[in-house]
Amino acid sequence: MRTLIVGYGYIGKHLANELARVKPDIYDKYLKVDTRQHEQYDIAWLCLPTPYDTCEIDELLHAMKDQEAAIYVIKSTILPHRIEELRKLTSKRIVICPEFYGKSKDSIDFKQDYTILGGDKADCEKVIDSIQFCYNGNHRFITTSPTLASLVKYMSNSFLLLKQTFCNEFYQIAQIFGVSYHELRELFILDQRFTGVRTQVDKSTLHLNHHCLSKDVPAIAKEADNDFLQFLCSYHHITKKGDAE
Repeated sequence: MRTLIVGYGYIGKHLANELARVKPDIYDKYLKVDTRQHEQYDIAWLCLPTPYDTCEIDELLHAMKDQEAAIYVIKSTILPHRIEELRKLTSKRIVICPEFYGKSKDSIDFKQDYTILGGDKADCEKVIDSIQFCYNGNHRFITTSPTLASLVKYMSNSFLLLKQTFCNEFYQIAQIFGVSYHELRELFILDQRFTGVRTQVDKSTLHLNHHCLSKDVPAIAKEADNDFLQFLCSYHHITKKGDAE
């Protein structure tokens, strides 16, 4: 199948490495990378940045109008209502494929042996057909609805922010009692119900300004008008644009 990756930043490069076996063409107008060999593609993977605030879709919209493909697979984080908006504006076939690569040490070491695809069943099947041999036989392909595929990314990032906040608070509690947080953490993760991910604390940044967490959590908090997530954002002084004050 003719495959194109639009956007060659951190996510695009990671995806290109994963899909090396299908030799995808690459296009990034900002980085001036262009290996396109076709006017039409079977599958176009969109790995474009979604800015702060409510994750606007301008970049995705432009890419879908500029690149002709049978199916567009969106790796970019996008709010649920924006998916239908894209469909109405473009009349394109869309599949949502959330990414969990991340740049933190926890994410880099994290082995993601599954791919989530949210969209029409037949479209998801075609995407699987195009990439399944890029992975070993233990790799799982989970198909679901576009809304669920979108929400799981927001749920994941919201929980990571919550977990890191919880551990940051217990770091400060450990200081009050004059004990080592490192020892406290080791005792805590002895319990198999907990993992060590997001339990390490950087005392210089107890209020977080992590790129994805600071962007995605306020977006879904505003979209759902959720008091708890809005409180979590306010606790970290995350503004509506995702920046720490």
